[in-house]
Amino acid sequence: MRENLLLAWPTASDHDLLGVVAALGFEDLLTALPQRLDTPLGERGIGLSSGQSQQLALVRALLRDAPLLCLDEPTAHLDPEAEQRVLSALRMLAHDRTVLLATHSPALLPLADQVITLDHGRAR
Repeated sequence: MRENLLLAWPTASDHDLLGVVAALGFEDLLTALPQRLDTPLGERGIGLSSGQSQQLALVRALLRDAPLLCLDEPTAHLDPEAEQRVLSALRMLAHDRTVLLATHSPALLPLADQVITLDHGRAR
């Protein structure tokens, strides 16, 4: 887990990593893992649930501090409680950044400054 997070911020300390996890409200991501930051992960996040994988991706996005975030279905396959945690994290991530968000979830629409709807491949 630690190595995966360090891809976004190679010089981060454990304190930095845990701080970002806490800031996003994702403490459960680490507490659910048997070895917390030392938990081995397989290729493509093998060993994590889909919700945990999405949380991990959002933590990396915040660690990277990129000015542009492109997110494709960040709440897909999540239960309502997990979707709300991700929604709160996205509010934090979107601060002072441009976020391009593709979603089918109406819960994410309030985050948008502009909404473009596709109808049979055409923008409307």
